[in-house]
Amino acid sequence: GRRPRELGLPNEKKLLGNGVSYCAICDGNLYKDKDVVVVGGGNTAMDAARTAVRLGASHVEVVYHRTINDMSALRSEYDEAVEEGVKFSWESSIVEIHDENGTLNEVVIESNGERRVEKADFVIMAVGSAPASRIVSTTTGIDVDDRGYVLTREKPYGMTTRKGVFAGGDVVNRPSTVVLAMRDAKQVAEGMAQYVDAVKLLEAINMGGEIKKPEE
Repeated sequence: GRRPRELGLPNEKKLLGNGVSYCAICDGNLYKDKDVVVVGGGNTAMDAARTAVRLGASHVEVVYHRTINDMSALRSEYDEAVEEGVKFSWESSIVEIHDENGTLNEVVIESNGERRVEKADFVIMAVGSAPASRIVSTTTGIDVDDRGYVLTREKPYGMTTRKGVFAGGDVVNRPSTVVLAMRDAKQVAEGMAQYVDAVKLLEAINMGGEIKKPEE
């Protein structure tokens, strides 16, 4: 599994549930006639922005720190978001989150060195996620990359650096959609079956089974 990646801004954790969200649909019933800012440039950000529009938000703006050509979202997702009325601020970042009596009310957006204050009722953090690390921290011999994702083999597919332990899905950063996650799980299952068959074969050889003599 994964955990949401935070921006690390002052007030971010304080306002979680009071304007700051990592889940577009969690506060969906509250978006009507509200100003919503989405942070990110991937398909998750496009989905969050379009969800807010469809749930009645009066203004939805996506803030992304790079350019339109750098975003990981499908261009079709972007085009559809624009058609639905989503606004975009490129090479921009949220640098401050303000609140009034503990409820988010505005954000400070920095673009090309200049800052502007925008009214905001909700900020949806769609900047990706990091792998949940509990299995790695409690199980020895499982190596990860510099971002914390589990390293796995291609043969047998999905086996970690600990022999006989397999991983797939979000913790190895392969799938980005449910369809890809299902395909990955199928390949990992096949890798596990290959490993089990290989272990059984080695056991049979080591047990020194009956030697079959050639027929005369």
